[in-house]
Amino acid sequence: MKSVSRLDSTHYAVTDDERTPARFPSMRTLSAAFMYSFVPVPDENLVPEFVTVPVRDIHERLFVAEWNWMWEAGCLRTMRDERDLPKGFKWLRRFRGHNLYLLPGGGADVYHRFAILHHLLPLDVIERFGLPPLHRGMWPFTADTMHSAAFPADLECRLERAWSYHIWPLLTGGRLGARRNYSSTEPLRLLSHGLEYWLPHAFATIEELVSDGFDPVPLDTDELRVRYEDIRSNQRVEGLDIARPRMGGYLWCGEGEARDITEAIVRSADADGRLSALIDAVRTNRIQDDFSDRWSREREDFDRAFHHKRAKTKVVFVEMPGTIPVQGPHAEIDHVEVVGESDTAGDAVSNVVWEELLSAVDVKSRRIIVVLRSGVTKVGEISKILGYANHSPVSKRLRRIREAATRIVGESGSLNRNDAGDDDTQRAAVSRK
Repeated sequence: MKSVSRLDSTHYAVTDDERTPARFPSMRTLSAAFMYSFVPVPDENLVPEFVTVPVRDIHERLFVAEWNWMWEAGCLRTMRDERDLPKGFKWLRRFRGHNLYLLPGGGADVYHRFAILHHLLPLDVIERFGLPPLHRGMWPFTADTMHSAAFPADLECRLERAWSYHIWPLLTGGRLGARRNYSSTEPLRLLSHGLEYWLPHAFATIEELVSDGFDPVPLDTDELRVRYEDIRSNQRVEGLDIARPRMGGYLWCGEGEARDITEAIVRSADADGRLSALIDAVRTNRIQDDFSDRWSREREDFDRAFHHKRAKTKVVFVEMPGTIPVQGPHAEIDHVEVVGESDTAGDAVSNVVWEELLSAVDVKSRRIIVVLRSGVTKVGEISKILGYANHSPVSKRLRRIREAATRIVGESGSLNRNDAGDDDTQRAAVSRK
C-alpha cells in the first residue's frame, strides 16, 4: 500500500485497494435526517428545473446544500418562510410551488456542479483525460469538501471530453467498455459537448434509485413516534404526506454499478429515441438543417468563415427542442414580456432556454455540425434576476467552436493534427457502419 498524506487520503483514491474496479468509482448520498426529523412529500411532484446560482460565502453554500438535501420535498421546498431565505436568495419567494434544484455556480464549483458525471467515469478514462482520481463523491451537493483538491484549470473541458468518450458507445448502439474502432479515413471529431444536458437525467436517475432502494429512516425513539403522530393528526395542508427522510449510503461502488447507472442515465436522456437518432444522423452524414430563425445571424457568421475562395465547408445548424433546461451563465433565454402588473412565475409559460448540446466536424466531408437544444421553462425570470439574461453565452460559445473548427479543418482539407490534439482525447465517434 502506498504511503499517503492525510489530505490525499481524504480527496484522492490513491491506494491500490481504492483504485480497483470493485471500488472505483463510487458515490454516496447523505440522509436529510441529519438535519430534519421529517420531510413533507407532495402527493404528486413536478418535474424539476435546474438553476445555477452564485454562492458568495459559507452561509449561502450551506443554504444551497440544505436546499438540495430536501429533494424529497420537491416543489414544497419553495413554500418555506421568507425569513429562512438568505439575502441573496430572497428571489425564491417569487417561485413558490416550483420544483427547483440549485446548482453551485462559479468556476471554483465546476466539480460540485458535475460531480455525478465525474464519479461515473472508470479509472482508465479518468487517467486518459488527466482528471483527478477522486475519492467517493457525495450527492446532492453537501459541502465544499474539495476546495483544496488540485483540479486542472480546464476541468470542465476535460470532463466534457471524458464523458463524451465514455458514453459514446451507448449512443452508437454499443455498450460501455466496448472497444472503440475509429476510422482513420472518416474521422468525426467532437468540438464540444454540453454537460448540462445530462444533469437533469442524472438527477432523475438517482432520485428513482434512492426512492426505490433506500428505506426511510426508522422512527426509533418514543419521542419521534409521538411527534410523528402529532404532526400527522394536526396536518392542515392537503396534497402532501409527512415522512421520515430516506436513509443514506452508497449509490454505486465500483465500475459495474457505475455502468448500470450510466446506462440508466442514457436511457432517460434518450427515452423518445431522438438523441440516438440525432447522433446516428451526425455520424452517417445524413443530418439536415433544422434550426430556429433566432440563430440565423450566427449561422451566417459561421458559414461565412468557411465559404471563402478555397474552403468549401458545409455548416449545419440543428435544433433539438423539448429538452430540460438548466438556467445559468451558460444558457440564453427568450423572455416573455409580461403585460400589466402581473409578473408571477406562472405567467412565464413560454420562456425558452437555449443551450449547446454538441458540435462536431467531419474532416473528410468538410462538414461542421452544431446542435443547439431548447427547452421551455416556467421560471424564466430567474435568469434575469441573477443577471444571466443578457450575456449571450451561446453566441460566444459558437465563436469558440468556429475557431476550433477553423484550426482542425485546414485550407487543404486535411486534418491539422497539431491543433486537433491527441486521437484518444479528441476523436469522439466511431466509423460509419
